[in-house]
Amino acid sequence: MSVFSLINLFKNGTDFKLLKSSLINISIFCFAILLTAVVPLWEGSNLNFGLTCIGKIFLALPIFLVFRIHFLSSIKANSVWIVFISLSLFIIIQNTGFKIKENLNFIGLDISYGPWNEKYHAFWLVLFFWVIIYFVKNSNSFKKYTTVLFVTVAVYTSYSESAKLALFTSFLIYMIFKKNPIKAWNYIYCILIAYISVFPFLFQIIPLSGMDWLYDRVYVRLLLFEVASNAIFENFLIGKGFGSSINLNIIPFLPDHDSSAKEWLRSYQTFPGNHPHNFVALIWLEFGLLGATMLLFFLYKFNKFINQHKDYEHTVIFLICLFVTAAILFSLSWSIWQTDVVMTYIMFSSCLIFISSGAKTLHKFEN
Repeated sequence: MSVFSLINLFKNGTDFKLLKSSLINISIFCFAILLTAVVPLWEGSNLNFGLTCIGKIFLALPIFLVFRIHFLSSIKANSVWIVFISLSLFIIIQNTGFKIKENLNFIGLDISYGPWNEKYHAFWLVLFFWVIIYFVKNSNSFKKYTTVLFVTVAVYTSYSESAKLALFTSFLIYMIFKKNPIKAWNYIYCILIAYISVFPFLFQIIPLSGMDWLYDRVYVRLLLFEVASNAIFENFLIGKGFGSSINLNIIPFLPDHDSSAKEWLRSYQTFPGNHPHNFVALIWLEFGLLGATMLLFFLYKFNKFINQHKDYEHTVIFLICLFVTAAILFSLSWSIWQTDVVMTYIMFSSCLIFISSGAKTLHKFEN
């Protein structure tokens, strides 16, 4: 994908302003990765893992850049819509027991399948949904209602409850704030600042010992976040180093209160899946207060990005809904830098660029 994207960029040109800003932001994060990998203050870092991740970041860059509207202006919105509906239909058929992907293995194609793999398909679909809704918002009712129907059924039949929550929440925000998106963003921006800033403290305060009546998957997530919080306070200022969560022994950080979920976590010894299932927790855990500050900086940059588009209110609400979708996904089911995860970063950032680039050129896509 990177090679094809590079060929297209050489052929059609790129937005050098976007390239410059992307390289600056990427360099900041890559510097932080290398810093924790080479400086002895971070004993838990993994240099090889860090270098691999940096390589994936730069491979992702041309894919991200190719989604500028000036390159895709020849594509009809109707074609993009048909692709989305086809993907939704494929997921619906796969999730309702027809096992399309499993059958493809019989003809020699090496296809990945299973609940974990299907989860990422649902993630990509709900991110892509806001791009499609943006480009068909002025189309006939058939397109709009068909889009909502297909994505709802596809996500409802999926394994991922995070995707269901993300779709429902973002759609609710759209319905309530579509006429005043800047007001919605001001609320969300303040909530996200507080969320990032107080995350470690929050799970030192919440009395999880009396909350085991919650739905088991919710309760396990909360326990994971409490474990992450306990581990964060061991290296609060600088964290444990990039990649440290993969092999972190969580036994010393298990909560004091008893529960069946606690014993389940003890049996893993490390985080299930080798990560705390929350991007904010992961940044705090591996980079400490330094990482949280870096995350707040990127949030501030996105706030500037939103304000640059506030004159296009028809665009801002879709950017907000897309961002909220990603924030929920990243907060409930998230690891870092596996290939599927990197693809989701690419999907999210490309969707942002796709929508924001269309603010001034939407007429080229409308029928």
